[in-house]
Amino acid sequence: MSRVASALTLSPGDMRRLKITDPYSIHRVVYSLFQDKEDRILYCDLGGGPQGRQLLILSGAHPEDPDGKLQVLSRAVPDNFTSKDNYGFKIVINPVRCDSKTGKRVPIKDPEEIKQWFLNKAPSWGFSVSEDAIEILRTDVLQFDGKGKNRITAAQAHVRGLLSVLDRDLFRNSFEFGIGRSKAFGCGLLQLQAL
Repeated sequence: MSRVASALTLSPGDMRRLKITDPYSIHRVVYSLFQDKEDRILYCDLGGGPQGRQLLILSGAHPEDPDGKLQVLSRAVPDNFTSKDNYGFKIVINPVRCDSKTGKRVPIKDPEEIKQWFLNKAPSWGFSVSEDAIEILRTDVLQFDGKGKNRITAAQAHVRGLLSVLDRDLFRNSFEFGIGRSKAFGCGLLQLQAL
């Protein structure tokens, strides 16, 4: 399946005009760029400063700004992009585990536990990461109102490291469709740099 990589830059004026105040408003803006909401859209908020905010988006179609006011740069991802054996990576992931007593998913907050969780899960995503080639850059717990004012809580871990591909099909799927939970709120986009 072909994928499209896009960079969306939101100026301070865009932020005011679009009423971007929390993760849900970013979600709303990203999804407004696509006709097909079932497109398995992935995105990552890179943050920003006085000049604006930058978002990376991976999707099956080119984003289309209905108002024509946003700065969006897009290009097709080459078919052979996932054909290398080793990559540097960054990802914002939602680390959770199932509580054995309640059966509910609970966030993992300790950086060392997140690291072990990621290392253990990596083969199911088609790659391996050695313990000395992974870094937990920071962790956050986001709380915001979603659609209908439902309160949403999402744990996030910003992870960086080096990976080696174990299973090409699984790895390609992980890149194209994301990994983990909370993809609709900026988690799961595997940002890759071939080594």
